[in-house]
Amino acid sequence: MKSVVCLGGLTIDEIYHVPNFPKVDEASTISNSIISYGGRGALVALTLGMLKVPVSLFTAVGRDFEESGYKDFLKEKGVNLEGIIKSDEDLCFNTKVFIANQTDSITFLQLRNLKFGNPTEVHYQLLDESKIVYFAINDLEFNRKCLQYCAKKDKIIVHNISSEIISSPEYLFEALKNSDILILNEKENNRLLEVEQVEFENLFDKYSRLKYIIVTEGKEGSKLFMKNNKKIKIECVPVEKPKTPLGLSDAYSAGVVYGLYNDWNIKKSCIFGAYLGAASLESNYSFIEERILEKYVNKFEKLSI
Repeated sequence: MKSVVCLGGLTIDEIYHVPNFPKVDEASTISNSIISYGGRGALVALTLGMLKVPVSLFTAVGRDFEESGYKDFLKEKGVNLEGIIKSDEDLCFNTKVFIANQTDSITFLQLRNLKFGNPTEVHYQLLDESKIVYFAINDLEFNRKCLQYCAKKDKIIVHNISSEIISSPEYLFEALKNSDILILNEKENNRLLEVEQVEFENLFDKYSRLKYIIVTEGKEGSKLFMKNNKKIKIECVPVEKPKTPLGLSDAYSAGVVYGLYNDWNIKKSCIFGAYLGAASLESNYSFIEERILEKYVNKFEKLSI
């Protein structure tokens, strides 16, 4: 059975809820806090595993990967960990996230000395067995080698384009040249067009492999762009009691990948992504809680698409 491979970071998140963000030299109280599993690649793999998609994760982890419970949690949800690169020299990447009004967040990332090295035969074998390869921010040299390998194969390549990728010209060129689908937010899209010095519709002309660009716009939903200046608006799915915006874009990406894996058309895949984004917003953690995932999957299945 063909699988999905996710390349991207894994983090242990400390989430702090505050009533508001203080101004300079002011203070705010912390109403509650929670430790969560996160990371741009890990969250997509985790969500796909919960949806029963065969999925592997390529990332580097520290010596606290097991003792934190993250390893067992991923395995329990069906994520294949053969592509994990373990380093005993440091800890997993850590983030401290402050959230105000359940919608706005500020994130601080604590960098670690985790060495990825080169992809191994195990990584290349897992890539060979995949149908879809999803790339998010990670060690860019490691990603680049996997990307160049996949580009020669019959794979669907999906790239989550972050500001770090846009700031790396060599890698950005590889990502744009070899991807079928880009997912990015409105701010990142504007920055991408500025760097590429082209109008939006000309990106498809410049990079012939590119089929779709998905731009997320927060409360405004998202837009699906196609060749020939075609555009489809994807509405935001309402959430009665939002809890945390952390992981929302990763949940959306997981929904898109899930749809593509099941041979849905791209519009249906994006709509499912919007439903998973809403599920993430209603969850207390960076990842989607299982009961909430089931709730929004059921809502989606009632649609006539």
